[in-house]
Amino acid sequence: MAWYTDRMWMYERIDSDGFLNSKYCDNVDLFLEFAFSNGVVDTRVNMHGETIRDIKCPCYKCQNISYRDKPTIQKHLYKEGFMLRYETRSEHGGNTIRDVGQSSTNMEVDNDDGYKRTVLDSMYACSYTSSTLEGNTPNPEAKKFYDMLQAVDEPLWEGKKATNCSKLQAVTSFLTWKSLFNVSTAAYNYNISMVNALLPEENKLSKSFYDTKKSLEKLSLPYERIDICKNHCMLFYKQDKALTQLMSYMPIGPRLKRLYMSTKTAKDMTCHHQHNTKKGSMAHPSDSVAWKHFDLENPEFAKEIQNDSFIELCLIIPGGKSPGQNIDVFLRPLIDELKELYKEGIGVHDAYRKENLIMRAILLWTVSDFPAYAMLSGVNCNSKHKDPEFGKTHNWVEKSNFWELEYWPMLLIRHNLDVMHIKKNVFENLFQMVTDTSKTKDNVMARKDVE
Repeated sequence: MAWYTDRMWMYERIDSDGFLNSKYCDNVDLFLEFAFSNGVVDTRVNMHGETIRDIKCPCYKCQNISYRDKPTIQKHLYKEGFMLRYETRSEHGGNTIRDVGQSSTNMEVDNDDGYKRTVLDSMYACSYTSSTLEGNTPNPEAKKFYDMLQAVDEPLWEGKKATNCSKLQAVTSFLTWKSLFNVSTAAYNYNISMVNALLPEENKLSKSFYDTKKSLEKLSLPYERIDICKNHCMLFYKQDKALTQLMSYMPIGPRLKRLYMSTKTAKDMTCHHQHNTKKGSMAHPSDSVAWKHFDLENPEFAKEIQNDSFIELCLIIPGGKSPGQNIDVFLRPLIDELKELYKEGIGVHDAYRKENLIMRAILLWTVSDFPAYAMLSGVNCNSKHKDPEFGKTHNWVEKSNFWELEYWPMLLIRHNLDVMHIKKNVFENLFQMVTDTSKTKDNVMARKDVE
């Protein structure tokens, strides 16, 4: 098994003549045979009733996130190559390297079911409960989650002929089917009623779509509905007011807690501290000058490796128009939570290291196109002078409420531009103008702006 011990071939996809390396192709086939025999395999049934076996795709594009079948992964690896620094192949039956200070016991990876991956966002089986964890006992919130997960993961029915399929697996499979094929609620209820009729009378399968959602309600992440003024001028935050619009906000804290409750994602949450990067390259935001600059400015925060500064924020602003400079109104709950996460922190249970801790988090930067950059920073991007630095003349139209964050002045780069998004917008506008379509922005007002 030379392909298994010598893994340099994984990054020798192209030969010296610029063609696909035949040795690389042969080793990819051997790798896939091994991965589908020893790795974590997820099975599903397609619309034709065929059983499909999937594993995580380790190509440069999928990054061990998406599950694919064998032919698709083979095609991806031929075209894209392997993801960077995947010599250990820990996701596909290979050996896993443990860092100093971590548990020396290897994690046993069983054939995980898709429903547990849905609940924990992890391919590792959650084979323990709150009563079997070693080390520190989980904090009350983590213990409650583990107990709830164990409670809903009960057999679909009892008896000698009981199936291995659990209630949780069944209902999440039904929900996946509804989402993938855009099934209506009426069709869902009709289908699940027929399945119930075929099962023993004492089965625990939900009877309707409403019952399905209620059975998973306790496992869902929380979100807030906040009343806002229809003119975007005021946010009725933490008040019970009935207005014409509602804003949805998903708090950051509960999502961070849930990520640390899974052994797999809890380990990944500290990859900024553990990963190795070649000098001169950037494989993670922690390799950037801005991240290192903040660590130097705030060493007290940086020394705790579980402190986080890289997570997507979720804020849904209603209405059919842009909030413009009124975006500060909608950012209020986010700013308040960011203040709390930095000053006080939140209690989390690290399932990988089996310890309870107080974790703090910061917003390191934002990523947006030019219009959103103008709203988030308070800079006028429509004038001829694009330089946002203060001086005798500047483009600031207001002071963003991000400056309320204690650490905001310490940041080297507060706002980043999404270059790919900007290039797309420039191309589309140029194309519409040249072809003179109905969507072109080359009109009388645009000509006057140029003047």
